[in-house]
Amino acid sequence: MKDRAIARVEGNTQGLKPSQIKALNRLFSRRYPVIGGYTNEQARELAALSRSIGRQLGLLINRQGRPFMVLVGDTASILIPELPRSREGAGRLRGLRFLHTHLTPDLLSQEDYMDLLFLRLDSIAVLSVNEWGEPMQLQRAHLLPSNPENRSYASYPPVRWDAVDTDFAAEAAALEEELARALPEGPGPVPPDPLWAGSPLAPRPGAARRGARPGSRAGGRKAGPSWSACPPGPGRNRKAPCANWPNWPTRRGFLWPVA
Repeated sequence: MKDRAIARVEGNTQGLKPSQIKALNRLFSRRYPVIGGYTNEQARELAALSRSIGRQLGLLINRQGRPFMVLVGDTASILIPELPRSREGAGRLRGLRFLHTHLTPDLLSQEDYMDLLFLRLDSIAVLSVNEWGEPMQLQRAHLLPSNPENRSYASYPPVRWDAVDTDFAAEAAALEEELARALPEGPGPVPPDPLWAGSPLAPRPGAARRGARPGSRAGGRKAGPSWSACPPGPGRNRKAPCANWPNWPTRRGFLWPVA
């Protein structure tokens, strides 16, 4: 079943002008090409609109190029809410790529990589925007199946915003094929997800991952008893890592594992 777009703007919309809300809603009528990720006009539109509202702007785009969700953050962060349970299962990605803006020269952050991993996105990309509302650079990343280096994702160097030639749909399909090949055939216990194999971020057996909105998993499944909220940490929409996970990166909106 195809994902159906949530035809409303989500996130930090308080204080926006009616004309800005209207401009954000118009993004649902766009079709973003799978090769390159956007047209030059669409990139300029996103950059100008993000600078106009003074907030990060994000799009969750399906493999047909249609925006599934339009998200508004604040000046330095953006929160992805709970996503539907479609396309769950070992070896499957979400079927959505996340394109968002940064109003500074900063590119992909640790929090972006955590979104990519925990939400099983097809890919994540950041479009940096200068002070005049013009697009500057794009950096992207995608997940990796198990590998000798135990890398959870591949992150690519930034390129000029108008020099992106990636086929995002083909890239996601090829990755899912690799993930499927990594799964054993025949009856037996459910194997570890190949996306987590060897990763230091792998959940412990019996633990359920929880999603980007506090109190719910990304896919909507109830959490297991080995998960709980940790004390709030610094920054907007963040939770601090628990004491027994000292090297776990801070993550906006996540509930963290405890013993």
